[in-house]
Amino acid sequence: MLSYRRRSTPSEPVSPATSSRRILLAAYHFPPSAAVGGLRISRFARFLPEFGWRPYVLTVDDADRPQYEGTDHGRLVGLESVPITRTHQPSGIFDVYAQIKHKVLHLRTGRASGDRPAVETPVRANGREGVVQRLRRYARSLFVLLPDEQKNWSVLAAITAVRLIRRHGIDCILTSAPPFSVHFVGLIAKIFTRVSWIADFRDPWGESLAIRSAHSQSWLSRRLEHWMEAMVMNKADRVLTVTEPMRQSMTARFPHIRDKFTCLPNGFDLGHLALGGRPEKYDRLTITYAGTLYLDRNPEPLFAALSALEKEGKARPGDVRIKLIGNCRYVGQLETAALARRYGVESAVEIIERLPHTEAAQIMQRSHLLLVLAPSNHGMAVPAKIYDYLGSGSKLLALAGPGPTADLIQETGGGTCFSPNDVSGLKTYLDGLLTSGAYRHLRNDPELYRRWDGRSLTGQLAAMLSGSARSDGVVVEMSGPARSRTDPSVEPVTGPNVG
Repeated sequence: MLSYRRRSTPSEPVSPATSSRRILLAAYHFPPSAAVGGLRISRFARFLPEFGWRPYVLTVDDADRPQYEGTDHGRLVGLESVPITRTHQPSGIFDVYAQIKHKVLHLRTGRASGDRPAVETPVRANGREGVVQRLRRYARSLFVLLPDEQKNWSVLAAITAVRLIRRHGIDCILTSAPPFSVHFVGLIAKIFTRVSWIADFRDPWGESLAIRSAHSQSWLSRRLEHWMEAMVMNKADRVLTVTEPMRQSMTARFPHIRDKFTCLPNGFDLGHLALGGRPEKYDRLTITYAGTLYLDRNPEPLFAALSALEKEGKARPGDVRIKLIGNCRYVGQLETAALARRYGVESAVEIIERLPHTEAAQIMQRSHLLLVLAPSNHGMAVPAKIYDYLGSGSKLLALAGPGPTADLIQETGGGTCFSPNDVSGLKTYLDGLLTSGAYRHLRNDPELYRRWDGRSLTGQLAAMLSGSARSDGVVVEMSGPARSRTDPSVEPVTGPNVG
């Protein structure tokens, strides 16, 4: 159970008639940032007042956000009454290096470089790492990437968090990661104010080290990062995960604190998606991906399947349209357009720059299939966009191996899943849709997925904040006088993937 030490301050008296419990939500990603990582915390902030909690938000200053995240001011709708504190991110070693290179290049050539310099760790021709390369890798892993490049913001934000907690008599702080250094904000706040602390993990921390580039790590950095993770786990009062496999993995690695771990999945805003009604579907089979092509997410199997259909005469150019919305101009180091040309399907592929969430949602609703890319090396995570996909009313087409993403699609009946290597199966599936015209009737009923509605999930968070979580990780409501105001429609999230 979480405990609270309520404080009153001269600047803001607390009276029984008007006060509600208060929570500080600390996250690096938050609107108007268009990063998908900001959606979870913004939903909490939007709905918590309905359950007797007054949220305060602590995030990075807009001027210091990475430009590639994009901006979507529409995501601030419904947050007008939420106090948001934005703090500066001091420049790190990597940023100072970039600025020096920018100035030197300008002085030497008269032109400026707008690209951020890539720090590489080359190896010798024989594949072995030299002494200089090893020193460079150790320096980068320890001084730039340990645990991430946002740690400078986290240190300054932690000071701000302590001040906000004391000024407003805040009961609880929730820190959401990645970046994982955000949890330092909660750790410092816990030490200096004894406020209750919830550490929220949208991605696994220790488990992710195995899939990171070897050039970004060293033996010492891995040891230090595992130590940092353990300190967060031990000091936090509650640890949230977004998938059941993630919770089980953390419980197995930290069995002495197994009661701390709870799974509260990502979700979607059912009311927001319904604002535009249910627009008509496109006149030809349209497959849409909304997001970023990164971390091995690759639409190449879809290109290959469509190419095979056209070569076999089972599809004509123009029968299928593939829309890629967001940061999708590159797949790794290769231009997406060049990849499409390699398979001869460039006329079918439309690359659209990042759109406001409302506009992207309308395209999703008009599409027949929504593409999910879940690489096998991210087996504990479910792409956050999958919940918006389910809420849009369109069927899903997933390229994913065994894991929580495939399990979720099978459990919900929300779509069809293929292994990224099963180009033949994917081709047969698309052929069947085109031949029969069945794609015109592909639909999902968003009401079937109401348990992932952001309001219901926030109600479960509020119930947990009131001390109502079972040790098996399933959130349940608490009875008795300590219970917070809750929505009667809120039900526990259960099932094999969202326990």
